[in-house]
Amino acid sequence: MRVPRSDTVSARVLTVLILMAPALAAQQPGGTAQLSGVIRNSVTGLPVAKATIRLVPSTNRVGYVRTSNASGAFAFDGIAPGDYHLRLERRGYLDDAKGVQTGSALHLTAGQKITDLDLLATPLAVITGTVTDADGEPIPYAVVQLIKQNWSIDGRRYQAVTGDNANEQGEFRLNDMAPGRYYLYAARGPMDGPVKDPSGKGELRLASLYYPNAATIDGAAPIELRAGQELTGVLMKLPWVPCYHVRGQAQQGAQEVQLLKRHNGQALPWDEQDGDPGRDRTFDIAGVTAGDYFLRAGTNMRIGGETPITVTSHDVNGLAATAASVEFRAHVRVEGEVSGLGLFLQRNDGPEFDHVSTVAVQPDGTARLPGIGPARYILWAGSREGGAYVKSVVIAQQELRTQELDFTRDVPPDLEIVVGTGSGRVQGTVQWPDTTQTGPPFGAADPIKAVLVPQQPRAGIRPAWMSEIDQNTGFAFSDVPPGKYFAFVTANLDEGLWMNREFIGLVQGSGAALEVPEKGNVQVQAPVLPIAVAQRAMDTIR
Repeated sequence: MRVPRSDTVSARVLTVLILMAPALAAQQPGGTAQLSGVIRNSVTGLPVAKATIRLVPSTNRVGYVRTSNASGAFAFDGIAPGDYHLRLERRGYLDDAKGVQTGSALHLTAGQKITDLDLLATPLAVITGTVTDADGEPIPYAVVQLIKQNWSIDGRRYQAVTGDNANEQGEFRLNDMAPGRYYLYAARGPMDGPVKDPSGKGELRLASLYYPNAATIDGAAPIELRAGQELTGVLMKLPWVPCYHVRGQAQQGAQEVQLLKRHNGQALPWDEQDGDPGRDRTFDIAGVTAGDYFLRAGTNMRIGGETPITVTSHDVNGLAATAASVEFRAHVRVEGEVSGLGLFLQRNDGPEFDHVSTVAVQPDGTARLPGIGPARYILWAGSREGGAYVKSVVIAQQELRTQELDFTRDVPPDLEIVVGTGSGRVQGTVQWPDTTQTGPPFGAADPIKAVLVPQQPRAGIRPAWMSEIDQNTGFAFSDVPPGKYFAFVTANLDEGLWMNREFIGLVQGSGAALEVPEKGNVQVQAPVLPIAVAQRAMDTIR
């Protein structure tokens, strides 16, 4: 595979936006490697000084750190051969601290000299505005949240990515935002509780709204933030609306009670109210507007029961908040030799959606984890030395065929997990399209990854594998269970999309089909999934 030039779409292979130069892979004598280049602002093209560049080894070895000079230049020498991730850190630019993937794989060999790397650092965006009531009076210390759409097995989900309180004049400023599409949410401040309706017909409170004037996120208008943009003058006007009380009693040791807004089965943690029980175990949550909610009870809010309720035009009384939890317990049978075996449970619904719990497997094959929330889970296995995978999940001597394990009521007492030790490996390169006819499949500043998904999901298998792409357009997936898969190369897509089987069904024609045998090492060329194709699929499943 040739090394791509900086004037081709292939130049986008590095997640830190490395534009590769023609002299990329020159070999030098000696047992170490060299690396040098320049960092520029991806919007202005100007050099970025005082940026920290880290070479982080993929194994437990000491890495390397350099700082760019006034011209944006940096240089490493004496690098031990091996696999590394390249990280960029600079205030005001995308960085790992914000959870944005700014690193990329590098495979360095003895004597290799990589020169003239052109790194594009993406500047962060800013949103400023004001929160007022319907009459234009500022709301001191109003809560403002920026929310991003992501995906799961069930479809769209939403996640708060940053937030803050407005100042005393209701003015807010949200800094350091990655470019992308967001929804803006505003709610009353901590001192703005319910008040008596002047008509004497109940209580009122300031409503929570999504920009520009929507009671639910479905009616919100998305805000598109460009790299380096400062969006100013955003105005959120919160009206006064009727509100009610939700009352009940905490049971089964519940120490905390929360009411969370519910949207299409998802709890929205940025729209929540607390109602901790008193000494008599009763609770009274005031200021609740009409809508759908989860009533949640627990001992530390990481576990507990969620009861769906709906508030209409009156108080809701007599509820029981139960701190329900279940105990995961299973017998694990291993076919082969393995050390440091563990199971991973990824929660797939409820307020703790996407949380992963680790369960150690004891030498006698027992696996136990008390106190997990009653929910649906995805299960897979891993081991210290690699190679372990779940071959099957058996309940009442019947093999489970669905991807999810339903623990909403309890964990079956006869759950058996069979673990194999012959997982395989997939290695590949990017199959770049002919851009002279179609144009680039995505933008120049879009970070890209390789993705591996099973053609047919089953219990005990991960929904997807992700791999960064190295400077030779290569990627690799380890610990892949035997089976049939699709491989893609894609840019800037939420990882949850690869859990959604409807999405995969719509784009599978753009992937490479492959089969991994037991202990096999499979080579593949993965085609690029254009953003336009992915967007059409997302629009379809909405």
